[in-house]
Amino acid sequence: MKLRTTGLVLMGALALAACNRGGEGGGTSDDAGAAAMTETPEQFIGVWAADCERPYVRFAEHEIQVYADGQTYPITTVGYDGQSLVVAYQTGNGAIEETFAAQGEDLTLMGGVYDGVDIPAADAVPMQRCE
Repeated sequence: MKLRTTGLVLMGALALAACNRGGEGGGTSDDAGAAAMTETPEQFIGVWAADCERPYVRFAEHEIQVYADGQTYPITTVGYDGQSLVVAYQTGNGAIEETFAAQGEDLTLMGGVYDGVDIPAADAVPMQRCE
């Protein structure tokens, strides 16, 4: 139920971002602590979910698959500072940069910047790798 709520909030954020297309859409923040790269760190590659019967996201080396919208996007940058994974990608609705807290074997979406609009996750639900 919490995962569905988070997915709905993120889908709403995408819709809000689409309505805000008139502004300058940088979409990425300056995260000085994370080293920027374009390849997903190996420990995050795979399918992630709180309930593996309903996957949330899949990270590959250079792409992210978002199950809520059924799309796969090329990753523009990835940053990992040992605690937070920051993934940036471009959708048809604008630039997205999501921040995940990495704690042990868990990955938790903390929020993101959706076409320039900073939105925290409604429910920070820890996800595990499903493979």
